[in-house]
Amino acid sequence: MYVADSQNSRVRAIGPTGTISTLSSVASPQSLALDPDGRLLVADNDGVQRINPDGSIETVLAAGPGRYVIEGVSNAFFPSAVAVEANGDLVVASFSPKYVARFTPNGTLLGAWDDYVSPGGIALGPDGTVYLASYGFFAVERVGSTGPTAVTTFTRNSVRGVSHTFRPEGVAVGNDGTIYATTGGVGGTNDRALVAIAADGSVQALAVN
Repeated sequence: MYVADSQNSRVRAIGPTGTISTLSSVASPQSLALDPDGRLLVADNDGVQRINPDGSIETVLAAGPGRYVIEGVSNAFFPSAVAVEANGDLVVASFSPKYVARFTPNGTLLGAWDDYVSPGGIALGPDGTVYLASYGFFAVERVGSTGPTAVTTFTRNSVRGVSHTFRPEGVAVGNDGTIYATTGGVGGTNDRALVAIAADGSVQALAVN
């Protein structure tokens, strides 16, 4: 298991017996993903780094102002979450400014779309689909070749047992395709909650507060 230890600017590895070791030192890691070759991708304050099996680190996407043109406007790039598709392409959420982008494994921009995303809010499904927790759009979205589209949009009191409107911040996908989403209970809902979204679109609150 790999852990982004953002407070200490380290990527940790936890072995099967619980032994913790330091894999690498990076600038405040926020999100981790493995590529098809087993290399670890890290979204951090410097951009997106790739940690190779020999421990060497290379910058795939550099952070900074004016890095990419998004829908005709020059935008900064400060990644908060990363996922890797089966073909090695990267899907990255930029937290400030807020957009979602797809890149080749070598860092070529394939497409980018305005969105309001939350740190840690990208996950890869068992079929290779990338899902996004869209805090600003009150939705869990599927990131396709033409950008994000809503899988589930939450409205006021739409989740039984959760007060007000559920705003997704984190997302994960089970082996059976069930989507799990969390919220910290601010900015739209009074409750901290974990919900499950089934294949038929039904939503169930698994834990509240």
